[in-house]
Amino acid sequence: MRLLTPFLLLSTYFPTLTVLGQVPNDACVDAIAITCGSAVMGSTSEAMLDPEAFNCGTSVSAAGVWYSIVGTGEAITLSTCQDFAYDTKINVYSGTCDALMCVTGNDDGGGCDVGSTASFPSEPGTTYLVLVQGYNGFTGEFELTVSCGPVGYDYCQGATPIGCNQSLPGSTVDATPDAVPFFCGTGIQAPGVWYVFTGTGDPVVISTCESSDFDTRLNVYTGTCGALECVTGNDDTPEVGLCSTVNFLALEGTTYLILVQGYDGATGTFQLELACQTCGTPSEVTATASDTAAYVFWSSYNPGATYVIEYGALGFQPGTGVESTGVVSGTNASAVIPGLESDTEYAFYVQEICGPGEVSQRIGPYTFITLEEEPAANATCENALPLTCGGSVEGNTAESFYLPRPTCGAANVTAPGLWYTITGTGETFTLSTCGSADFDTKISVFSGTCGELECVAGVDDAPDCEGNTTELQFPSEDGVVYLVLVH
Repeated sequence: MRLLTPFLLLSTYFPTLTVLGQVPNDACVDAIAITCGSAVMGSTSEAMLDPEAFNCGTSVSAAGVWYSIVGTGEAITLSTCQDFAYDTKINVYSGTCDALMCVTGNDDGGGCDVGSTASFPSEPGTTYLVLVQGYNGFTGEFELTVSCGPVGYDYCQGATPIGCNQSLPGSTVDATPDAVPFFCGTGIQAPGVWYVFTGTGDPVVISTCESSDFDTRLNVYTGTCGALECVTGNDDTPEVGLCSTVNFLALEGTTYLILVQGYDGATGTFQLELACQTCGTPSEVTATASDTAAYVFWSSYNPGATYVIEYGALGFQPGTGVESTGVVSGTNASAVIPGLESDTEYAFYVQEICGPGEVSQRIGPYTFITLEEEPAANATCENALPLTCGGSVEGNTAESFYLPRPTCGAANVTAPGLWYTITGTGETFTLSTCGSADFDTKISVFSGTCGELECVAGVDDAPDCEGNTTELQFPSEDGVVYLVLVH
């Protein structure tokens, strides 16, 4: 018999663990140092999200990688425009990884489609942390270039000085985006350049209308470059075109920072003019009209001055029109032009005379069209119709015309209205259009005079009133005359 000897075959299995290549600068604490004049290749394809990063100049919307650079006192420009395989973003911070502080950021900038360019004036010795990430979760490869140069008027910190009655040329063609985070008179949509001047206590006019080859915008700030405070801004100069003009009272000794930029990414060359005036130019001019009269409103720096409104049929030449004059009643000035033809379009100019040899700039033309039909008798405050307790009246605001009036309570005045008057009895008055109007009504109640209205109460929509109609209650004072606007 043959003896069979069993064999137990033993084998050993060695599992293999594959480790993917870790991104060396995925974490802020592992930021790769870069210097002026350098260029580094990078990739966010295997990067993780960065919870410590927050929106700075642009939102943080994808995984990114980190770099660091030490400030030299020069302007530092970081860009992926040289080479990018996806839609990049750049965020720049100071501080530490545990306590980041926003410096600037950019999504699409530098004129390279979806590449990114972020520029900032650096502080000597300060370490800046740079996050390269992507739009809407995108990742990929890129080349980050670093260039350094003088801090010029491309940056707030390098603003070019400008003085009273001076005109300086400028260009935004090679400017970089400005990380100003808020709206100031107009939005910031294009790279810009900066100017600085010190107020003299006089009204000033700043304008690009002397010469510009693109659609400009102006923003004016006080404060510091790191803590700007809005003063005013303008996109297009009314009745002129795509150039920009701002008017304001420049307080003596106050530093003002001026940003010249463009509409919807536009860049170009311009001439910036700054005029200091002892007799300030009227601004914010508006007009509305009845069938035979026009009501003109404007902001004035010269209460007590004489205004001159020259008007005529649309297209008339200044010097050939009819003049209406009077005394500027206050900073919120107004005037009435009587004796007009109905259903006619007029143009007008406004100017103020402060004294011998002190005349403001004449501005215009502005336009208005008179109504075809005579409006309701109580379309104006001065012709308010009487109300009585327990009574009711019918009215139609379509037979009126719009006149700006103070906001009272929740009832801001944005549409034509009709005026009424009632004398207080010491009782609580209820004024109501509840369920009895075919449009969204508001009720405003004033005391005082038509020239000096004082808010008592105002309501827009009342609970349980259909169609956004209104009901208002207020305690009246015996003998006080109240002016009521239904609008």
